[in-house]
Amino acid sequence: MRDPIKASHARELINVINMRCRVASTIFVSQIPIADWHKNIEDPTLADAILDRIVHDALRVDLKGEAMRKLTSPLLKHKKTDEKEGNVATLRHQ
Repeated sequence: MRDPIKASHARELINVINMRCRVASTIFVSQIPIADWHKNIEDPTLADAILDRIVHDALRVDLKGEAMRKLTSPLLKHKKTDEKEGNVATLRHQ
């Protein structure tokens, strides 16, 4: 999710989620913190339904730190070790 989701798109998304729920894996990627997802879905009722299905039984990976493009760019003279840059990946089961 990068931009706010209109109600018509949220209805399409909930249909896809319902078809895949507990049948197949689905990956969601966003630069927006999960705490802000609800307010980025136009229809609050659909937002509740979508987030309930996404968060329930989710395996979540939170990444923090500089983008790897910045760290590995030959144009920038950064340290190459992620640990010194403070990059962290946290794995949590919801």
